[in-house]
Amino acid sequence: MRYAEKRSLLWTLLMKKPLSFLLPGAIAIVLIGAPMVAAQARSLNRLAQNQQPKQERLNQLNLTEAQRTRMREIRESTQSQVQGVLTQEQRDRYQAAIQQGQNPRQAMRSLNLSEAQRTRIREIKQASKTQMQEVLTPEQRQQLEQIRSNRQNRQGTNR
Repeated sequence: MRYAEKRSLLWTLLMKKPLSFLLPGAIAIVLIGAPMVAAQARSLNRLAQNQQPKQERLNQLNLTEAQRTRMREIRESTQSQVQGVLTQEQRDRYQAAIQQGQNPRQAMRSLNLSEAQRTRIREIKQASKTQMQEVLTPEQRQQLEQIRSNRQNRQGTNR
């Protein structure tokens, strides 16, 4: 069968039964897409739940506006430094994972970091933690340790 004949036959089939070709495709899209949308919604919900306790912990400390500003600066600096440790490909994969609703910790774990990168990121995060501790008053530090301890106890009983 020549090309022109095949084309003519295909055109005839499409014109006689156009829905017979469209309906299976539409069904396939719905069947494949629905679980993906549901999974993404669950991921976003988990992410929101993970972020809420962090904000609540900060609210419990009654930070001053200056403390809040300094904490934000430290977080932004930390994020920038960590991004500087990653390769461009890793940064792209990290951003894609975050946009898909993965929490930052999971996204970072999925990057196949080298041992040197892991070590450097640990150092950056430890320095950040130290800087944040210095922003807090002694009473706020004690209160934060109590909040963390309570949280760890709750997580230990939920596992």
